[in-house]
Amino acid sequence: MGRVFLVATDLDGSLLSHEDYRYDEAKPVIELLEQLRIPLVFVSSKTRPEILELRAETGNSHPFIVENGSAVYLPKGYFDFEPEGCKPVGDFLRRTFSPPRDHWAPVLHRLREQMPGEFRDFSNAGVAGIAEMTGLEPKQAAMANEREFSEPVKWLGSDSNLEGFVATVRAAGGCVYRGGRFFTIAGETSKGIAYRWLRKQYEIANDGAPVFDLCVGDGANDVPMLEASKDALLIPNEGRPLPQLERTEAVWVGEGIGPAAWASGVSEWLHRLYQHS
Repeated sequence: MGRVFLVATDLDGSLLSHEDYRYDEAKPVIELLEQLRIPLVFVSSKTRPEILELRAETGNSHPFIVENGSAVYLPKGYFDFEPEGCKPVGDFLRRTFSPPRDHWAPVLHRLREQMPGEFRDFSNAGVAGIAEMTGLEPKQAAMANEREFSEPVKWLGSDSNLEGFVATVRAAGGCVYRGGRFFTIAGETSKGIAYRWLRKQYEIANDGAPVFDLCVGDGANDVPMLEASKDALLIPNEGRPLPQLERTEAVWVGEGIGPAAWASGVSEWLHRLYQHS
């Protein structure tokens, strides 16, 4: 029986720089993965339009996971079978794991009344506010606001009030995920839940062959995914701690910051992989 190789990566702060969203240092390794026919799966808090743009830039044709595990998108015909629970959406099949975005609107409205000035959410900030909070150009900010399942929040208040915010969201059946600069409100899912589902589809497509995978991330919302893979790569960024994992084996830290650390870490993984194959 053969083996399946797979790389799944967070974007902001990992493959993409937090400062300018560039990935120059990672380009040669992205190209190498494509040459080796190792799928590179984007797993992000970003929206479908944002990830589609990056896929087009990088020539990526593989499945991807949006909005912190809220949904998996599979290109139609990517597998020779149609996974259960998927529905067609344009050129893709979509497997959802979270309620739609408008499900959280009443919860956020109530929280704004209870905690005025404590937070800004994307739906209330609008494109101009999102651009101000993220540093994105207006076009990119508009794509960041095309959310299907989740709501990003920039927390401005105290830690004690944050606890009340989280409790209110949980009481409404949601979860609050901590990313690099924002919290995200979504259903009870995670990058790990969505990724495990997708990895299973790769196993099925390859007649049960074992998957040798690397997951890459830099934030707390990446932990469920990093715990799920055979190997895990942590990406350092200035001013923030590395993700805290329960696992201790097959975990290493990239050399450098952001995309540079991504490139060095994935390159090291490939070296080890082919050295022992």
